[in-house]
Amino acid sequence: MVLPAPDLENEISNSVDKLQKLYPGELDAKKHLYLPHGKYAFAAKHTFHGKNKKQIGHLSGHAYRINIRSGVIAGHNVTCLWKTWDVSKSWREFFQELYFYSHPQLLRWLQGIVVPHVIGVHDGSNGQKSIFMEPPHHISWHTAHLGLSIGEKQAVIRAYETLHAHGILHNNIGAHNICIGQGLAQAHAKDL
Repeated sequence: MVLPAPDLENEISNSVDKLQKLYPGELDAKKHLYLPHGKYAFAAKHTFHGKNKKQIGHLSGHAYRINIRSGVIAGHNVTCLWKTWDVSKSWREFFQELYFYSHPQLLRWLQGIVVPHVIGVHDGSNGQKSIFMEPPHHISWHTAHLGLSIGEKQAVIRAYETLHAHGILHNNIGAHNICIGQGLAQAHAKDL
């Protein structure tokens, strides 16, 4: 296991304390960094048991990689996107994203509407931490591209209008950060 340097360990501890303040009395952030809600409340304090994994993205210059994984949590079959960071190198990015998804005045209540629904956080080996989240659609989805239909473009515009209406600006708009579900049900922004 890779251990962080002492200064890094203190900064990570401060980040965990900030997360704890979002869940007073509901969560021990030193054990579980995220408290799922809504349709994924069942996943609280349970472990993901993976069946398979397929890497679908590793953007150069970014401190994370994305995999799609199937598994079981608390007896429920789930397929999810895993966004994984090496926290010893990019702890700020990991905790910043987790904080945005956790905060009730930021993305928590927009999950499943215009951003992915977070299912949980996984502590991996060698300083790896992952946020795992629901894909935009349970059967089929894709990232944005130049050939989007009018309906898909309108779904993307609605997603960003919703974020902006809640005072949230996306820091890295790009086709690779826009996921569109089958049937135009939703467009999700990711990597906020």
